[in-house]
Amino acid sequence: MCSFPDTFYYADNVPRGKAIIRTVYQGDSLQTEQIYNLAFSKKHRSWSPYIGDFIVSPSGNRMVYAYKYFRKILVMDTSAQTVRDITFDVDGVEAKNDVLTLGPDNVTYYWGISATDDYFFLTYSGRTPLQVSRENGKGDGYIFVEQYDWGGNPVARYKLDHWGRVVSDGKRLYQVCYMYDDPLFFVYIARKRIKLVCKIKGQNDSSLKNTFYICSRYGEVYTFILHIIRCISCIGIRVCIQ
Repeated sequence: MCSFPDTFYYADNVPRGKAIIRTVYQGDSLQTEQIYNLAFSKKHRSWSPYIGDFIVSPSGNRMVYAYKYFRKILVMDTSAQTVRDITFDVDGVEAKNDVLTLGPDNVTYYWGISATDDYFFLTYSGRTPLQVSRENGKGDGYIFVEQYDWGGNPVARYKLDHWGRVVSDGKRLYQVCYMYDDPLFFVYIARKRIKLVCKIKGQNDSSLKNTFYICSRYGEVYTFILHIIRCISCIGIRVCIQ
């Protein structure tokens, strides 16, 4: 749920799917309305396949929803009048029923979200839960963080050398790794310039379908130094920008 002085936005279960809901205080009453239906597939008629992460920009004028079981992101204004649908090319999702989609051998995508007024940050897996569990058991866990501006344009993609939840304040990434005695990691962001390329198709933007999308401007891309709370010293961290 994301709240402002008199307005609440949240994603909730609805018949045959999920939806973004807006509730507004008006005097002594509440006005609640569904502003966007998050269901999109005839193969999936329950709410569970549409689980995802939802956030509103701190300024309160933009919002984003990222699906856990589909590589799909929706970026929109808070009235859902203008929606950018960013659907990446992946195989097999439409052919699966709800039970198979939720299975541990099915790939999952987005696992968390945070936002500033300039960017939003998505924690991304891209593997099955079984694969992640095997990697973590061997000490080889990792996770990606994808950074976008509020127009839905990709800015950067980072690979962190631990599996865990990540949030950002725009200056740092904060990662919590439950497998460590001292589970909190700080990732500091340093600026440099690079052009980014990302293969996407945007269903609401015909110019993006089945193309390689190149940012029209140079994005701000970041390199990291990892500071571990456990000790005063710091170590390097690999960065993968794709």
